[in-house]
Amino acid sequence: MACDDGGIDVIGRPSRRVVLQGGLLFGVVAWGGREAMSDDTTFVPGGRIGFKKPKDAHVVNNSWTLLSADHTLRVDVRETIRLGAYNDAYVWDKDERSSRVEPEVLLAGFEVRRFRDLRYGADANYAAEAVVVRDATWMGEVDISIGDHGGLIKHPGGQVARWSPLMANLLASIQVRPQLPVAAALAELGVSLDTSGLHPRLIGNKLILSVYTPTTAIESWASNRSHIMLDNLSLLPFAPVKDQQAANAEIFAASREIKGSSVIQGRHCIGLVFPEQALEGVPDLFFSRITAFGRRRSQGLVASYNAADRKPILRALEQAFQSLSLSEEL
Repeated sequence: MACDDGGIDVIGRPSRRVVLQGGLLFGVVAWGGREAMSDDTTFVPGGRIGFKKPKDAHVVNNSWTLLSADHTLRVDVRETIRLGAYNDAYVWDKDERSSRVEPEVLLAGFEVRRFRDLRYGADANYAAEAVVVRDATWMGEVDISIGDHGGLIKHPGGQVARWSPLMANLLASIQVRPQLPVAAALAELGVSLDTSGLHPRLIGNKLILSVYTPTTAIESWASNRSHIMLDNLSLLPFAPVKDQQAANAEIFAASREIKGSSVIQGRHCIGLVFPEQALEGVPDLFFSRITAFGRRRSQGLVASYNAADRKPILRALEQAFQSLSLSEEL
């Protein structure tokens, strides 16, 4: 985890000051107000959003999600680019299940909205709130949910009373940093690959590559053009560290049994290539996938393309896979 002299940490990466350890932690700590929060701003790996991390929070299998020790509090971070009012509305306006409340954080250069989930009413054990931040081109969200797992984990006065002060303090501490260069963002996610000539852009925890230069937000998202996507870069192995290598080998062996798959050797990873598929009912749209396996984790690379772009996109897919390296330091 990277940590600079100003005390800025990154969720899920080793640091001198903050280490979020994967795996289930046991025991219940009654979090309260600011004394239960880290003094440092913690940013999600590769992303822009940061906040003061609850001291008892930890990562399980996604470095953009934090859980309390007993899993009764959950913090999720999402980021995307803006694609217009219609596409923004699901996050920026939400629907009748949520109401807007006054945000406690103000960020220069950004619009900020805070929402409270109405579905739980005055329930003592279930609640959810979110803060959404946006500028002209980017939008991010921090969502906090509280629950008692159907009454399995009890707390005097209820989970909402237990967690509400921390929820308010965390949402009030949100910060946004400038977008990192792609290579630096990928390094925080434990990923390295050659993107030269492939116009890389990170959208949340997705890396999109293409053989053309995007000129609009829609083209950056690549929903209407041939592209390669490495999705869910924030995912981590679910198994305990000591079992991750064996678990990854089992996944490789099981995937190897898929009809039509073949093994390909990269400079840093071994991979499985799966047969090209056409999307039924959609003319001139094809998909090819390579799943790259490091020692402890895997990463999918999916190419989407039309017939005219098949050769350059598949060459780009080969370039990306051959250079892909998945860090062992998770």
